[in-house]
Amino acid sequence: MKSSTGWLIGLAIGIPLFCIASAVAVFILTVSGCMGGFAAIVATVEDTKQQAMDGPATYAPAHKIAAAYERSAFSGDDKYLDRKVMTSGIITDTGTDLTGQRYVALAGIGTTDVVCYFSASNGDQLSGYGRGNRITVVGYCEGQTVTQVTLTDCYLPSDEEIAQVKGDQGKQADEQQP
Repeated sequence: MKSSTGWLIGLAIGIPLFCIASAVAVFILTVSGCMGGFAAIVATVEDTKQQAMDGPATYAPAHKIAAAYERSAFSGDDKYLDRKVMTSGIITDTGTDLTGQRYVALAGIGTTDVVCYFSASNGDQLSGYGRGNRITVVGYCEGQTVTQVTLTDCYLPSDEEIAQVKGDQGKQADEQQP
């Protein structure tokens, strides 16, 4: 009897342990497979972003960008999403977010502003700018959240880049208020 009791106890412990170990192995394989897929998606997004930032910028004043998104998220996305955008406007707010990125908010239209986030390496460019100042910024458009259009990886362009991108059309667009 003793040997059969030990054998039953071994089964009672061994089978659940085998099941748990199998479940853990399946979970690890699934997560690592998903993480590989997730990494591929992130790499694709970063490639798209880099290609956009290496190319020419689309110019529009902040109030026109905001107006496009106020009309419809689709309208704004069709014109600006996943593109390098040069914009200009009046600063309504400045600050540093929870991740340490500096930002400026540019006056938009209605309830929508254009918020430009600068990387740590470009954040120092904002010294000397504050509320009420006019500024021109280049960044990558990530679309609209509830009350803002978000530009990331922003920097202040050189006068030469501004002239090249804006040209006469940009000057006229700046002068037209919403």
